[in-house]
Amino acid sequence: MDQSPIAAGTGPCGPGRTFYRFYRQGEFNPYQEFTGYWLPLSLKGPDGEYIVEYYSLDSLNNDEREWYSPPTPVRKIFWLHNTAPSTSLSIGNPVYIAGENTYVLGNTPLSLTVTQSGIDVPCGTLYRFYLSGDPVPGYTSYSSPFFLTGPEGEYKVEYYSLDALNNVESAQVRNLVLDNNASVIAPGDANEDNTINMGDATRVMRIILGLDQSTLSADANRDGQINMGDVTKIMLIILGLG
Repeated sequence: MDQSPIAAGTGPCGPGRTFYRFYRQGEFNPYQEFTGYWLPLSLKGPDGEYIVEYYSLDSLNNDEREWYSPPTPVRKIFWLHNTAPSTSLSIGNPVYIAGENTYVLGNTPLSLTVTQSGIDVPCGTLYRFYLSGDPVPGYTSYSSPFFLTGPEGEYKVEYYSLDALNNVESAQVRNLVLDNNASVIAPGDANEDNTINMGDATRVMRIILGLDQSTLSADANRDGQINMGDVTKIMLIILGLG
């Protein structure tokens, strides 16, 4: 707080006393009493804008408020912000979700977005990823979309954000399966030619009949099974209805 004309009980008339009160903006109570100041104070309550009022008396009871017309305590405005930021992970394409597993390729971009409540405080975001069972690495500062690198398998992606007031978010974890076999990424593209056409429906029929090897890409309707429902889904996609 700034020094006022009578500085917190250290005026020429000897030691004095300082009093304060604070309240949330819009919740002023004229009957709220001032509290004697002894130790550094902390704002308490929900996030938002607060008014802090204070004044001092010297040993002769000269009142700092009398320096102002009309007499009034010194008023300062502060923002109380105790809420940590929240981070969300977005998975780009190509991606394939089968049951509880999310499959990505080495060129699938992973993006982190931070949201805040109340006021916009500068934030930093940290992340790390590692193959399940491997040693846990340190965090890396996030600045742009990143990609999983390493051998194929299940990875843990951990991330969190903190703001300039040191409000720290609890780390979040997302499990992703890195599988650089493109056939697991394109549901319905059973013949792996990067298009969905009658050839894919034929490939699914061959799989159903046991004449071809099963692949996740043949699971066009993503129900964990390969059957006539997948043939129907492929036909709908071809007709622009799926």
